[in-house]
Amino acid sequence: PDDCTSLATDPTQVGLVSPSGCNIGVPTEPNLPYKPIVNLDAGLDPKTKCMLQKMSGDTNLTDDIITLPKNSTTDDLFQKMLRKFNGVDAPQLTFKYDPNLTATTGAYANGTSLDGGVTYQITVGEGLVQSSNIRIMTTLVHELTHVFMLNELFQLGMIEWMPDGHPKISGSAATTCINNNYFSNDDAYFFAELLCLYIENPTPQLVPANQWMHDLFGTITLDMPAFTLNLANYVENKHDWNNESAGWSSAMLAKYGSDWKSKVSMNLQMDAVRQTNYFSTWSNLTPEQFHIEVKTIIDNGQFPNSNSNNPPNKNCN
Repeated sequence: PDDCTSLATDPTQVGLVSPSGCNIGVPTEPNLPYKPIVNLDAGLDPKTKCMLQKMSGDTNLTDDIITLPKNSTTDDLFQKMLRKFNGVDAPQLTFKYDPNLTATTGAYANGTSLDGGVTYQITVGEGLVQSSNIRIMTTLVHELTHVFMLNELFQLGMIEWMPDGHPKISGSAATTCINNNYFSNDDAYFFAELLCLYIENPTPQLVPANQWMHDLFGTITLDMPAFTLNLANYVENKHDWNNESAGWSSAMLAKYGSDWKSKVSMNLQMDAVRQTNYFSTWSNLTPEQFHIEVKTIIDNGQFPNSNSNNPPNKNCN
């Protein structure tokens, strides 16, 4: 028979059932069902859930948890980050839906500190639910990066949690940077390195005040490009371009040229960090001008002096 205890410590097995019937998950209080790590809240809308299941490679579509593929060697960026929250000792992550979230917010990530540990939430609103598949994919990988980054920085004592769940840079973060060598090409400390660079060369804070998190997305370290490029590459490589209408695809080609998929993916990512100093070095447009252009052209498929309207695909199935 299987050893349930040893199986339960294998992060790749969480959420599965062994041949001998062991429920493999996170131990909870006695006589209570095991509690999975990556949860899909019962109120999460079907469209966002569908996108999450596709992006994660969920192997069990009938429940409200993410069951990652057993083989992690082929993980893409989204799956690699998600797997950090899939295991007995991993922090809990829940995807939630809030119908009262303002349309301008779309989605946000935060954490809740409890007894020295942290549970994380990614909350999506109605504005995102009504948007296209490519916009939802862009937003979900962006917000998961926030959670992944915050978890790393919290584990290293470089951030603190405010009562509302928002993070702030710890007062001891600069000392932590001095006492540790995070500039070692070690992926485990990637965002710590970015934060140390940011502390050494702080940029004026724009509105809202927590844009330091987005500024990290644009920090260039060693010979590596800004992390935003990784996110854009993910969307370019993983989005189902074949399911877009000929009208929308033609419009994107006309606007952005032969590498329109790359530019669409990057512009959607940059729209999320448009309030940063990084954006100001990347675009000649003001943040508001850029946002309007992205919403008009990519999200709605509209162009000035044209009556055509070819929005991107909004059906996830």
